[in-house]
Amino acid sequence: MKKTYIKLAILLASFIPVLALAQAGQAIGTLDDIIGQIAGIVQKLIPIAFGLAILGFFWGLAKYIFSAGNEESKVEGKKIMLYGLVAIFVMASVFGIVRLAQRTLGIDDRANINVPNVTIPRN
Repeated sequence: MKKTYIKLAILLASFIPVLALAQAGQAIGTLDDIIGQIAGIVQKLIPIAFGLAILGFFWGLAKYIFSAGNEESKVEGKKIMLYGLVAIFVMASVFGIVRLAQRTLGIDDRANINVPNVTIPRN
């Protein structure tokens, strides 16, 4: 039952950009527009992901510090801190690898990408 709810949540979350554009009165017309919308959403989610990883690390740190005599709680706090550090490391590494690839290949992140115009027919 839990897997069904997770699948439903993912399916509904995939329609959020379409609903947001419908509220603004804009229409998704070309593939370039769709890619631009997805890129905008991802750019807004990256700082949130970093913040959650840092928050998780500090949550584990607080749990470790405030578990005065409870060994289970200390182990759990260490585990949470480790997961937070791994998440921060992975996200920073991916960010660095993408930047390195951009500089090596001479790709400017503000450059316009030419995508063939594919219009979605409206009913």
